[in-house]
Amino acid sequence: MKTRNTYKLDKHIEGTKEFWRELEVHCVAECCGLDAFDFSNEVIDNSISFYDRNEILKGLKSAILEIERSDKTEVSSCIFNAYFKKQEAISFLGEILKNIEDE
Repeated sequence: MKTRNTYKLDKHIEGTKEFWRELEVHCVAECCGLDAFDFSNEVIDNSISFYDRNEILKGLKSAILEIERSDKTEVSSCIFNAYFKKQEAISFLGEILKNIEDE
């Protein structure tokens, strides 16, 4: 896989990896990628109270901003075992951000 045009998302969410692992309710990311996670309001609400909400929000906002500014065309994440087009990643992270802010 060529990674020259790939933005690495994990640098923004590595510090809150345990929170993201908590959302792996259907399988594990190594096996099923994003399908392993449940990003619903209910699951996020049940999990986030055990973690630093502000740190999670900060990481998401930073990721979105840096991806938007980046000239990279793809975004990858080992934590999510996922590879996105740039705009897909921004939309994906924006939806999660919205779910967390609405809590």
